Amino acid sequence: MKKELFPPPYEHKHPPIRNVNDLLSEKLATGQKIAEKDRIEAHNDYQVNLKSEEEVRAILKHLHAQNNALAELLSILSDKKQTQK
Repeated sequence: MKKELFPPPYEHKHPPIRNVNDLLSEKLATGQKIAEKDRIEAHNDYQVNLKSEEEVRAILKHLHAQNNALAELLSILSDKKQTQK
């Protein structure tokens, strides 16, 4: 007897029918998992945004201080130039 390389396709006269409630409950469970994952990602994004805002504020504060220092230096240099004339 020769063995076939591929078995014949599965044939079932009446495919199994699942309960609609089972299908819906699986979809609901999957949706809840996705919603939970999205909620966690949104929370993480919010935390990253807060940290970014803090960093931007610190950079702006530093730039403002540098601008004030440069303005003061410019004022001192222009005063010295006026006194040398």
